[in-house]
Amino acid sequence: MKRMWFALLVMVFLASYAAAQSIYVFPADGFRYQQEEGEIVLTRTNLEQYSDLITQLGTTTDAVRASFDASRIAMEVIMPDGGQIAISTSPADADSDAVEMADLDETQKEALRQRFSDSGLYQDCAFSKNAPDWIRMTSSAMYGSMPVWQLRYVTLHSGGYLILNSTIIGREPAGADDDAIEGMISRIKLLTPITQAQNSASPVPTAEPTPEPERRENEAMLVITEPAEAAFTGSRVVIRGKTEPNSTVFVTSDTMHTSVRSNKNGAFSVPLTIEEAGSVTFRLRVNPKDKEETIREITLTRVLTEREQLAAFKATQAQISYDELLGNAAAYIGTKFIFRGKVMDFTDLDGNPCALVCVSNPQTGTWKDPIYAMLSVEDAVNTGDVLTFYLIGTGITLPAPGTYTASGLETEVPVADVFYFTENR
Repeated sequence: MKRMWFALLVMVFLASYAAAQSIYVFPADGFRYQQEEGEIVLTRTNLEQYSDLITQLGTTTDAVRASFDASRIAMEVIMPDGGQIAISTSPADADSDAVEMADLDETQKEALRQRFSDSGLYQDCAFSKNAPDWIRMTSSAMYGSMPVWQLRYVTLHSGGYLILNSTIIGREPAGADDDAIEGMISRIKLLTPITQAQNSASPVPTAEPTPEPERRENEAMLVITEPAEAAFTGSRVVIRGKTEPNSTVFVTSDTMHTSVRSNKNGAFSVPLTIEEAGSVTFRLRVNPKDKEETIREITLTRVLTEREQLAAFKATQAQISYDELLGNAAAYIGTKFIFRGKVMDFTDLDGNPCALVCVSNPQTGTWKDPIYAMLSVEDAVNTGDVLTFYLIGTGITLPAPGTYTASGLETEVPVADVFYFTENR
């Protein structure tokens, strides 16, 4: 019921929202989808783009996003005829150790089909003739006097279920409904689910100094006054504060132990050197003879400057050739590398712009050897730009036109996250 609004009304508004073909990649869910001309693809990240359509349909982008989250929907396709097909994921049964449908023998496949059939949730349950690794099942319910059918195709992928579901109102599923889902299946490529690498240079999270608690009676004074900000750049930082006059302040962390003496006014300073980026918590303790012991903590975060981040990137980059990367993209998940190339075109990758970049210039005016560089929406990159890209391998691939490949044929080429880019060599 929660998505009936979409199926009932969507046909009215499709014409003005016809979309060009794009490739949508969902690395965490383990698949990519080649959009067909005329389809509208909704994802969590592009709902704002279709906010007018969603408003006309009587709901909000927040409500649709909440529905996506609740049902684990990765994307929803609005077909040119107004049909609605969602792609979602679901954990497999806890007692199942199967990973991929294609790896099961016939006995195992039948056992899995029987498991769905025995659940009592479906009217029929059988493997599809045209998509043999997918189980086709239907179910129905009455909403008032209106019958609503669900046509569902399910496969086993990476230890979970990948599900295509079509909501059909007022009639039983027909052959055209199966054709629509099976057409979508033909445009799905299964991937190994991965966690996306960070796609921009950014500092680690910062933490604020612990607020001063109310002092107990006869408790020694110990107040941290500096640094005012918990985050700092460079390797040196100084903790300053005030305590009892002429007292020893003991300072410890997980990796160091030192002490300093306060002056006659109680002021003290603790110079520190922090070489690595990240957060460190320091524990300050003072225990004068005539006062109760007091302990304070402060967490400081060293943030690398852009220059330092790039230096660190270069120091850990792999020296790999384009052919090595092309031949085994999955082997370079998380690997850092640098290529200089020309931006030839753009596509969409899960709501983010993805630049097709050719990294070889065999002769004047000719660029070959494409990769896809996944940008953020804020990145100002244009077709024709020649840039140096600091990249992190994702292990996934997308098809590149033969215009840009050495073979002249459409080829699966690597996708990499952009950590940084510059016009400089």
